[in-house]
Amino acid sequence: MSDPGRRIWMERAVDVARRSRCEHSRATPAPNVGVVIVKDGELLGESFRGETGNGDHAEYGLLARLADADLTGAEVYATLEPCTRRNEPKQPCAHGC
Repeated sequence: MSDPGRRIWMERAVDVARRSRCEHSRATPAPNVGVVIVKDGELLGESFRGETGNGDHAEYGLLARLADADLTGAEVYATLEPCTRRNEPKQPCAHGC
């Protein structure tokens, strides 16, 4: 995909992040997060913090919705790097080295 195409998808992730909602009261506010997954130039899905209402991160919620999709070769555009650790029993959005 060309760099201009990637910029469009990243801008969409930023727009999606603007829909983020805080799910619980915290001493420090949670960041707005948007994620877009694209394959072969087509949007497979998008999500934002608080969309699921059950505490899932934007990336995790979207990956759960796309669990049956073939994501081989897909590109993920996220406004915040995916987490590699979470408190049990939650799963991280990415696995660290």
